[in-house]
Amino acid sequence: MDSGKCYVCFRLITIGLSTRQPNKYRMGMFMLKRIIGFLLFIGMTLVVFADDNVSASSDTDVNFNSGDGFEDPETGEWIQPFRVLKDGTVELVSEEEYLEMGSTDILSLEDPTFSYDSNSNLIEPNNTFFWRFKRSGNRIKVKNSRIKASPTINCTTPTCKASISVGATTTNSFSTGVGAERNAIKANAGYTWSTSASSSSTFSYSLRKGDQGYIGFNPYHWKVIGTLEYWGGQGIGVIESKSAWGSYPVTLTNGQADGVYAFVYTKFGK
Repeated sequence: MDSGKCYVCFRLITIGLSTRQPNKYRMGMFMLKRIIGFLLFIGMTLVVFADDNVSASSDTDVNFNSGDGFEDPETGEWIQPFRVLKDGTVELVSEEEYLEMGSTDILSLEDPTFSYDSNSNLIEPNNTFFWRFKRSGNRIKVKNSRIKASPTINCTTPTCKASISVGATTTNSFSTGVGAERNAIKANAGYTWSTSASSSSTFSYSLRKGDQGYIGFNPYHWKVIGTLEYWGGQGIGVIESKSAWGSYPVTLTNGQADGVYAFVYTKFGK
């Protein structure tokens, strides 16, 4: 073959390759950019989710941790008390404040808003024989025994966060189980008697891994103490007398039962 013709053929081939090579290069760079972009997206997504797990408890209403609890001196249970405010927010109660709330028997001094008149509100029934209750002073506020207000809750993962609805109902109580005597206490107590009241709330919480327990509710009651007298009509007078008391739920302005909640731990994490 003529040398001039060979040179022309070589130039044509190299020109063809050089015109096709940039297209392959541009295609390769385009695909590389797509792959890099996809990997960056995945990486950023993982970072976001990892950060969400770290701060998972920061947006809860209350954080339960057995390490922050203390022993209830009345029951021996390990608890972390809290209260639900009128606006629905949850507020932890310190050990000092909880202990200042007093025992189950007597919680506070006399209610200053209630005045006592020993000669008032003594209802005389028409029966020949009847029970009458004479109050011995102002009512006092007491903290009743704890009521279980939720199912058992446990945490087996590094972070546990959930929403829970709690609720409890408390009813009036008496020192006597006799209906006529109970009616006498209610009728002669001197104020409107509440038979029952309920407390309910929904909030979010977080729980430490390994912790387990339930939410309990200690309702507050107004308690009135006095003497039950068994009377005979037509001049017979008092036949029998004995000490007695009755209590009924304290309610908030929204009608819900007043009291203090607590997370009661039955198992502890590490």
